[in-house]
Amino acid sequence: MDLKNLALGLTLTASLTAGCGDDAPSTTTATPDAGTPAFVCENAGAPTLYRISSIILPSADDVQNGAPSGHNVDGRDTVCDEPDGVGGVDNAIVTLLDALVEIAPALNVQELVDIALACPSASSDCLDLELIIAVRTGPGCVSGILQDAEGNALSGEYAGTLNASGGFRATTEQLEIAIPFPVEGGDPLEINLDIRSLILTGTIGQSGITDIVIGGVLPRAGFEGTIMPLVDMLPMVPEWDAISPILSGLYDVLDENGACTGLSIGLLAGAEPYTPPVR
Repeated sequence: MDLKNLALGLTLTASLTAGCGDDAPSTTTATPDAGTPAFVCENAGAPTLYRISSIILPSADDVQNGAPSGHNVDGRDTVCDEPDGVGGVDNAIVTLLDALVEIAPALNVQELVDIALACPSASSDCLDLELIIAVRTGPGCVSGILQDAEGNALSGEYAGTLNASGGFRATTEQLEIAIPFPVEGGDPLEINLDIRSLILTGTIGQSGITDIVIGGVLPRAGFEGTIMPLVDMLPMVPEWDAISPILSGLYDVLDENGACTGLSIGLLAGAEPYTPPVR
C-alpha cells in the first residue's frame, strides 16, 4: 500500500438524502460562529455514536443525472463556470477527480478511501480514517457533532429536523479534519481540510445510519494551500502547473464578495453503531 497515494486520495475527498430538501443555510463561504447551529433541537437525549463505515464518491454523471450525489449548498442554481447538477446540486470536486483519472491514472481515490476506512487504528501498514457521528434526538429534531475516535470534536454542533421514519436534515457551519501521514525521509505532515456550510442528511435506523449525504464547500485558499505541498511530494501526480488550470475553473460557490472561490464537495456514506474501546 502506497501511503503517499492514500494521503492524496483522502485529501482530495475530504473533507453526508432520505426525505430531505436541499436548501442551504448560507449562500457564501463566510464563517459565522461554527459552534452555534441556526436550528436548536430542544429536549434532545443522550448521544448515540455511529462510525462511518463506507464512503462513496459520486461520479460527474451522478451529479448531472440527478442521482444522490450532494446538496445545493449555496441555495442557488449555477452562478459560476462549473454547472450545478439536477436540482442545483453542488459537487464540483467530482469533476476534479474525473480530470485526475486522465492525468494521473494510477490514482484510484475510491480504492484508497475504502482501504483507509477498513484500516485498523493500530496498524502500521495503512492509514486509518475514523469519523464518528454523535447523534442526539428530540421531538422532531436531531443534533450532535462529528468527532474522531478519541472523542475530539471535528465539527461545530449540527442541528436540524427529524421525521417519523428516521430521516433527518441538519446543518453546521464547519467541519475540520486533520489527516496525518508519513513522508519518506521526513516528519509526518498534518493535512487540514476545512469544509464550510455543511449539510448532513440520512436515515437513522436500528442497524445504523443509511443514505447519508454530506455536502459542503472547500474555500479556495485553504484547499489549494493544503494540496499544493502534496503535489510537490508525490511523483505519481503531475506538477501543480498541470492541475491549477483545471482547478481554477471548478470553483462554483460565491464568497461574501461575489467571487467564485468555493469548491463544492458531496459524498455518500453509511454508518454503523459504534462503541468506543476501553482504554
